[in-house]
Amino acid sequence: MLGLAYQPIVFFHARLTTPPSWWFALGGPLGCAALAVVSHAILAEKIAGPIVATAAGSRSLLTSLQYMGVINVAFVYVVVWLTASAFMISCDVLLRGADGGLRILEGNAVAFYSQLPWLVVLIALAAAFEPPAAWMLDGPIASAADLERFKRLLQQDPFLATVRGLNECFAVWLYVLFGMSYHAATGCSLPGALLLALTTYVMFHLLGLLL
Repeated sequence: MLGLAYQPIVFFHARLTTPPSWWFALGGPLGCAALAVVSHAILAEKIAGPIVATAAGSRSLLTSLQYMGVINVAFVYVVVWLTASAFMISCDVLLRGADGGLRILEGNAVAFYSQLPWLVVLIALAAAFEPPAAWMLDGPIASAADLERFKRLLQQDPFLATVRGLNECFAVWLYVLFGMSYHAATGCSLPGALLLALTTYVMFHLLGLLL
């Protein structure tokens, strides 16, 4: 697996010499999902702490929101894997009329192993995080304005902003690996494969902002 970090192109080409291993491939997105759920659960509990301390009546609402967040995190990696792969496979069929879909799907799943070290670090960061005193509210969240104020505090927090930035960097690297996987599976030129992968990233990122 070290080849995925140091020689990703060679790594993906080498995988084509062996039959697809779907159990191994699925370990990528599923392992990411499991680690992300842990880090999200830790952070969500700490973020909710200041609200709970001043607004005990909001506990049931916060608990439901936390569970919804955990469910979203659990599925996001699998959704990214399937949707990005489907888009790239469709482009391959339309542009080249080729049939390398299964190898693209498998290679993209394996690419998720590159995210595991970061997610382990994220768990450690979440465990060490302490909400600043500025998050303590004067009373319960009783209006949309109170909720917006707390959201602004979350967006402006340096720690959370740094985590979001690092997470985005690793997401870009994941899509770069998608491009390398596509290059190995289809024989498409490396610049073209990377362009397709980064176009996929930008498209999904913009779609997420719109939604």
